Amino acid sequence: MSSLRFDDEPEHNDSERWLLTYADMITLLLALFIVMFAMSTVNQTKFDAVQQSLHDAFSGRILGGESIAETGADAQSTQPRPEVAPGAPSTAAAGPAAQTEQTDFRKLKAQIDAMVSERGLTSKVETAIEKRGLAVRVLTDGLLFDSGAADVKPAAGPLLRQIGAILARGQAHPVRVEGHTDNVPIAGRFPSNWELASARASGVVRVLLGTPLKSSPFEAVGRAALDPIAANATDAGRSRNRRVEIVLPRQHAEPAPQTPGELAAGIRPNHAPSTAREASR
Repeated sequence: MSSLRFDDEPEHNDSERWLLTYADMITLLLALFIVMFAMSTVNQTKFDAVQQSLHDAFSGRILGGESIAETGADAQSTQPRPEVAPGAPSTAAAGPAAQTEQTDFRKLKAQIDAMVSERGLTSKVETAIEKRGLAVRVLTDGLLFDSGAADVKPAAGPLLRQIGAILARGQAHPVRVEGHTDNVPIAGRFPSNWELASARASGVVRVLLGTPLKSSPFEAVGRAALDPIAANATDAGRSRNRRVEIVLPRQHAEPAPQTPGELAAGIRPNHAPSTAREASR
């Protein structure tokens, strides 16, 4: 039997097989370029329609009301924004609520003035409607405290309780009680005028807590000689500076500029703070 010879079979020529791979690559690149071209082509008609629809929506023609575009960064307001001091009541509230509060302060002031006049204490108790609120100023000498003491004198209890009862008739307000002294250093029970002023304010708060005003939040503050209302160079001036002030702070902005008639009635801005040296004595 004769043997087969593989060497005699014709050989295939593989020298042009790379053309198949090259053709596949060219086809893929062509498909990629077609896709990219299709993505980069914009239908101008549809684009213009979408642009007009968005413009109509944001101009208020579709949604209604004022133009949204006018509230953007390019819009210019014809009214300046008011400046508001930190901690001050909002001027936006200077409307009916502020007027009602002012009227309430006037009624309370008139009632306290009438009560003080009946007691013959007009030289000892003063009231004022200030920018900060309604203030009842009670001079302490010979009325509220003994010299250098912070215990409310028994005879002063009815006066303070009547003041508290009148203040409770008005609108609900927080109550701030301030203790003030002169600038003369103190010696004895308290190490300085700061402790004396704070203790006196706290003593008045304790009395007011026994009145219908007790439901209000209280604040007792010692101011020492920081806010004199008279010169400390004379005995009479120092006597006026020794006082306790019961304040109903405003809950709304001051309603309007004060007229001369209001100033004559005791409606005035806060007394200016003194530039005198702080007394921590």
